[in-house]
Amino acid sequence: LKGIENTVWPGRNELLHRNNQDLTLLDCAHNPDATVALSHVLDPSLLGEIESRREVALVFGAVKRKNWRAMMRRLESTAGHKEFVAPPVADAVDPHEIAERFTGDVAGSVAEALTRARSLVGPRGVVVVTGSTYLVGAVRSMLLGLPSDSPV
Repeated sequence: LKGIENTVWPGRNELLHRNNQDLTLLDCAHNPDATVALSHVLDPSLLGEIESRREVALVFGAVKRKNWRAMMRRLESTAGHKEFVAPPVADAVDPHEIAERFTGDVAGSVAEALTRARSLVGPRGVVVVTGSTYLVGAVRSMLLGLPSDSPV
C-alpha cells in the first residue's frame, strides 16, 4: 500500500508554478472517463483563489484514435478560454477540426498555445493542458527545461 501512496505520475494532475503564480495544471486525460475526473478538479469552488472560469485557459490537443469529441464535450464548460493545438505526433487531430465543433482558438504550435493561454489568464490564473499524453509531455519538457523526444 505504501508503494501506491508514494507513486508519482508526472503529467497526471501535476501542478507546476513559480512562486504560486503562472499555475499550469498538466493532466494527460486522454479519454472521456479521465476528462470527467479532470472536470471535477476544475470546479472553481475547489480551485482556491481561482474564482471564475474566466481565470482558466484550456490547452487541448488529441490524437485521432481517441474520442476527442466526447472529451471536449465534458471539458468545454470548464474554462473561459480554449486553445486548440496539434500534439507533436503524426496522427494528431487537426486543431481546426476541433475549432469547427467547439468555441476556441487554434494555435500553430504547442509553444504558441501555451503563451496565448497564459496571456489570457495572467499570472494568477491557471492554464490546463490536456487531451493527449504527447501534448502534456511536450509542455512539461518546455516548462521544466527538460530534453524532449522527437515528434513521433
